[in-house]
Amino acid sequence: DNLRAPFHEDEEVVTHQCVNKCGASRAPGPVVDRNGVRHEQGWCHGNTVVDTAGQESDVELSRYVNALCLPREECERLCTKLETCHSFDMHRQFPRCYLNT
Repeated sequence: DNLRAPFHEDEEVVTHQCVNKCGASRAPGPVVDRNGVRHEQGWCHGNTVVDTAGQESDVELSRYVNALCLPREECERLCTKLETCHSFDMHRQFPRCYLNT
C-alpha cells in the first residue's frame, strides 16, 4: 500500500505531494509552488496531462493522489526517515515516487 501523502503527519510528505508542490503552474522553466518556493522545471515536469484540445491539467494528480514530486535520492532519504515506510516506487521517466507502507 502507498503511504497516504495528503493526510500524513510529517509535514515534509505533505509538502512534496505533487499537487501541493507543483500547483497549477503551467509556465516553462522554474516553478513557484503554492507556498512561494521556487523549484526547477524538472521537479514538476511530466506531472500534468494534455487533453485532446491541447490544454494541460493535473487531473491525474489530484489532492488524493499519493505521488511525491522528488528525485530518487530524496524519495529514498524520506523513506528512510519515516518509520512506516518500507520501500518506494519510482516513475521511470519523471521525478515522481510513491512511498510504500
